[in-house]
Amino acid sequence: MTMKNKTKPVPKFRTAAEEAEYWEGHSLTEHLDEFKPVKLKLKGPIKHLLSIRIDLDLVRKIRRIADHRGVPYQTLMHQWLLQRAEEEAPTIQPGSVYASGFALGVVRDR
Repeated sequence: MTMKNKTKPVPKFRTAAEEAEYWEGHSLTEHLDEFKPVKLKLKGPIKHLLSIRIDLDLVRKIRRIADHRGVPYQTLMHQWLLQRAEEEAPTIQPGSVYASGFALGVVRDR
């Protein structure tokens, strides 16, 4: 009959420096029996990678504007697309192909 080795619990620390000193000489694996497994349900990707062809001159203009604003050019393009989508969304009639996602390929015909 084998007995499971019981490890000492992680000590309580008074300061961050004291804790840092402890973990310099110890490993979390020494305390695994103190932890319980956790089940996670992960959702799908939050963003969708999209590849489009854009005229090189337009990309250069966007990069200059982004540099001037101090943001990455992809972030600026995302902000612009989001703003425009918010402006256009109220004008789309419910039930149209655009509202349903068919026109964008978001919804596939069954």
